[in-house]
Amino acid sequence: MSSSQIWNRQSLLFAGLLAVSAIVLLTTANEWLKVNREFVSASQDLGQCQQLVREIAGLRHRPRVASLESESPQQTIGRVIEAQGQCQIAPQSLVAVSPTAPTRLGNTEYQVRTTELVLQQVALDQLHRFASALGRNDDGQVVRELSLTPEPARNAIASNGLELWNTRLILTQLIYSPTSK
Repeated sequence: MSSSQIWNRQSLLFAGLLAVSAIVLLTTANEWLKVNREFVSASQDLGQCQQLVREIAGLRHRPRVASLESESPQQTIGRVIEAQGQCQIAPQSLVAVSPTAPTRLGNTEYQVRTTELVLQQVALDQLHRFASALGRNDDGQVVRELSLTPEPARNAIASNGLELWNTRLILTQLIYSPTSK
């Protein structure tokens, strides 16, 4: 064998090894890029999962939008009287508490029950605390409507300028009540 044939064989062997090395390098680089993309995607998914876990944990402490059962009229009256005491509203100021029977909201799986409250001679700060106390629950009950009428001037307390109001509140409870199909 001549030196040029050996040289050609070595050149071919070297070129072949170089080609195989290039293929292995390209395959490895492609796999590394693929694994890197999967890692970035998994990291983003983990971040989203952690965000969802935080949101779910936060939702556990939020009040429910709908109650799972209808509060009885006696329970509602009890809550109203309790809120009245907390807000230092005189017992004679609560003139009426009128709960209604639950009614279905169209073809939905929800019912709504309203309770009308009538208060007389109540200061605005007391009314605010009262409405807030009634709304602080997780049974789907909220103050949906509020109307104020000024108390006639003869009943206003002139010495401290306190204005008293007659009030009508509509307390609404949303109840989840699936229908059988």
